Amino acid sequence: MFDEMLQRGIHPYIWSYNILMNCLLKLGKPDEANRIFIDIVLGEFRPSPAMYNVMINGVCKNRFIPQILTYNVILLMDFASLEEWV
Repeated sequence: MFDEMLQRGIHPYIWSYNILMNCLLKLGKPDEANRIFIDIVLGEFRPSPAMYNVMINGVCKNRFIPQILTYNVILLMDFASLEEWV
């Protein structure tokens, strides 16, 4: 459904992405959550601190620890862009 929304030109708000990524992580689909995270990092949105929190918490709580290293979530944290949220 998410991909269909994008194909139709309907783009969710940043908080919708957070909810979607959180659900995917809880369902045991860290690769799909990471795909969305990367699309956001490379796309039109700037990740919020909450988004990094969703990824890090979801990966750690669900024991996807090797994926956190593979996904480079921490390396993707752009501290300059986080300043606007403080």
